[in-house]
Amino acid sequence: MPAFNASQLSPNTNTNTNTPHPDEFHYNGVNILSLASNKISSTGATIVAASIAASSCTLTDLNLSYNTIIGSGAAELGNALNVNSTITNLDLSVNRLGCTGGVPIGASFANNKTLLYLNLEQNNISTKSTFVIASNLRRNKSMKKLMLKGNNLGEQGGRSMFRAIFDGVPCFAFMSGCSFAIDSTEGEP
Repeated sequence: MPAFNASQLSPNTNTNTNTPHPDEFHYNGVNILSLASNKISSTGATIVAASIAASSCTLTDLNLSYNTIIGSGAAELGNALNVNSTITNLDLSVNRLGCTGGVPIGASFANNKTLLYLNLEQNNISTKSTFVIASNLRRNKSMKKLMLKGNNLGEQGGRSMFRAIFDGVPCFAFMSGCSFAIDSTEGEP
């Protein structure tokens, strides 16, 4: 297997053709992986997503905070969570997931029953994403803690989260520093 380092997940830093194939990114027996603050782009997130979607994934804790994950990479992470059955703790804080990533991540709650803790703080999560998250939290009884701090959830997004909580969703949703004033669509990559 070729040597791998986190810089290969960042844009314009890999000058050779040894970017790992997603199958080469698996490290059997690895349970905790932090790739925080590694300038991981959407391309890198797509590689990570393919890895966590694989049946051979053994990760339980994944930290991708403080990167530059947007667009298609964010969407691929959400799609991967639909089929992943090992990750219990996922930190995606301080990226720019927006609606493109927030909607598929929220939709994954309908199928993913292993994710217990998700940090989506400061990610341009907006009204539409929040509505999808809240709707699917109702079907997911395993999620214990959802961090949404610092997002512009909008009035309708906030209402949908509060309704889910009042309906008995057994998840602690932390929403301090969120704007509930205006329903948002701007700032979504």
